[in-house]
Amino acid sequence: MAKIPRNRWSDQSEAEERRKKSQKANLVRHLGGDKHPDEGPGRRPPDRQGTRPQPRVGRQDQSPHRDQGGPAGGSRFRIKDQPFKDKKTKGKEDKHKDKNSKKGWLSGYRRARWAEVQGVRTGPDLMLLQISLILLAVGLVMVLSSSSYEGLMLHGQGGYYFARQLFMTIGGVLALVIMLFFNPEIIRRFAPVALVVVIGLIIVASFFTDAQYGARRWISVFGMSFMPSDLAKPVLVVVFAGQLEKVRDRLDELPEYGKTLIAMMVVPALVVIEDLGTGVVLAGCLFAMLYIAGAPKKYILGTMGLGLVAFGAAVAYKPYRLARLTSFINPMDPEKMEAGSFQLVQSLYAFGDGGLFGVGLGNGGQKLSHLFGSHTDFIYAVIGEELGLIGAGCVLALFIAFAWRGLWISMHIRDFYKSLVTFGLTVMISLQAFINMGVAVGVLPVTGIALPFISYGGSSLIVTLATVGYLLNLSRYVKRSGKSNQ
Repeated sequence: MAKIPRNRWSDQSEAEERRKKSQKANLVRHLGGDKHPDEGPGRRPPDRQGTRPQPRVGRQDQSPHRDQGGPAGGSRFRIKDQPFKDKKTKGKEDKHKDKNSKKGWLSGYRRARWAEVQGVRTGPDLMLLQISLILLAVGLVMVLSSSSYEGLMLHGQGGYYFARQLFMTIGGVLALVIMLFFNPEIIRRFAPVALVVVIGLIIVASFFTDAQYGARRWISVFGMSFMPSDLAKPVLVVVFAGQLEKVRDRLDELPEYGKTLIAMMVVPALVVIEDLGTGVVLAGCLFAMLYIAGAPKKYILGTMGLGLVAFGAAVAYKPYRLARLTSFINPMDPEKMEAGSFQLVQSLYAFGDGGLFGVGLGNGGQKLSHLFGSHTDFIYAVIGEELGLIGAGCVLALFIAFAWRGLWISMHIRDFYKSLVTFGLTVMISLQAFINMGVAVGVLPVTGIALPFISYGGSSLIVTLATVGYLLNLSRYVKRSGKSNQ
């Protein structure tokens, strides 16, 4: 017997689809009072001639409450094999069926069997939008608080960085609105071209620009700097999702898996040259997508081993990376503090000063030339100092809610490509946030990754909001209980 290609995302077989369509057609025919094709003039079956015609599928409902004026003047029939169900009953049964079919959250997602359905079904997900707007508002307030001293000392204006961040926020919101109404198929078509352009920009930034803060990551255009690696994150996710859709039935073949892996790691390898943190985020996001797409676990484990070797080589490539990694183990050691743990120690002091309720918004002391990057990479430490453990915990809860809602959306999209893109973009933003917060509290080594929505930075904020707009766009394809596909 021929081997049937594996498809973990098919919700039901073609035979089941045909059966449901046939039942629906029969039901509509009876409601409309139409006759079966074999019951027309001159086509009556021989065994029925001379006998009283009987209903073919069901019997007429004799209830006094039945509707006498059905569609097209016909009467309503109650079908034995297919009883009428209102939308509420059907929705409850679907939820009950889904609840019984799950065997664990992550395993349930990995083994999800979704059908590919065309067309927009609902509006954008309002919960994801609300979470994003709250994080954006928190970011504006904290940028104003954490950057006022530095702006006053360097530029003579306490609101210098806040004004620039507000301008970038407006641009990011416009990008969000544009991506919300953009056709996903057009984005998919032009994403490979955009990826080639981004690769070229990464090469230019890594080899042909001046170093800033010890690394070559930025390109300056008309007096404004941006990081090409920020653009690479969503573009790479879109391109890789399209590639996985093509090879998802052949990922258990080692040659096909190897080619996919090599193509996947080109961009992270280029980014790692000058930006180890962003390269780790990209690689982690792509590995998660590869696993969800159905790659065998033994291949994933082997690839993780190769990834650790590549990570060690990337750390050894830059001396300051090795110093940061070793100083992370014991940051309070005076020798290691000079080597690279000074920022981490000041961040821990900020959390210690804040306590449970914080010292008050704007009253933090670590931002006064003690904590470098207080409005960029270490803004979470300022949140912990001024708003305390409760404020820092609320920000963490918002990012957890963002991750949960994004994964929920990806699980309920019936199209493989759109679902995988949603999953990848959600993991990309969430992983970046968790790494940044882990660095601020001393759980991870210092990497230089910004906190999405909150850290000061133009290109990072605009790309993040554009990504959220695309997530909201894809959330319109979610199949919700009790809603038809028409």
